[in-house]
Amino acid sequence: MMNETVLFQETRLEDLHDMLNSPQGKFYVLYSPHIEHAPGFDRYVTCHHHHEAGYDSFLTGYVFLRMAHFIAAKDIRSTELRPLSFKDQLKAISDFENRVNIARAVLRYINFGGNDPPNRSKSTLIVTLRQNTGESLSAKELAQEFLRLGIVDVELESSVKAIVTVSNSKEVKNILAAFRLHRKYKVTSFSSIFSITRETLPILGCGILMVLATGGFVYLLKS
Repeated sequence: MMNETVLFQETRLEDLHDMLNSPQGKFYVLYSPHIEHAPGFDRYVTCHHHHEAGYDSFLTGYVFLRMAHFIAAKDIRSTELRPLSFKDQLKAISDFENRVNIARAVLRYINFGGNDPPNRSKSTLIVTLRQNTGESLSAKELAQEFLRLGIVDVELESSVKAIVTVSNSKEVKNILAAFRLHRKYKVTSFSSIFSITRETLPILGCGILMVLATGGFVYLLKS
């Protein structure tokens, strides 16, 4: 059976739809819902209209129903699995009701039906290439590399630099240890780049004083 991390390695709406609509996605769980357009509404059957309101709504509904079935069925043994009703699927995802996920934030989600969750500590990692070979970073490849070590959010800052947000400090330590001798990627903790030590504090203080002095001198000249 295909591994879940392979099946759901992309989180963009169209990518999720394409994967769930593929043969692997359709038969990943038995009795997956059969979804088709109503007669006379076949505009989206063969053509993709990404970011068109109606088409995006269709993709959202498709992914929602298929994921609800996946969550409802994943804890049932295959020998006991049966066709599930929509009520069964909704019950399985009731924990997510009225909750909107927030990426790159200290809050995991906003809860419109109750209290928001406590803030989570987030850490940032900088990923660069070890050698200048003219190769560019790939967000998809980085996500695959990091996914086995924890839940991460990957954002390309440039073709040679990526920002990876990790949910907790334990995962940061695991990632830094795993990539310490990686032949392709160099991973650095964002906090370590800007950490202030006893040795760097005097230098930093002198730099601040120089900036303030220069600003004051320019102000006097203009006066």
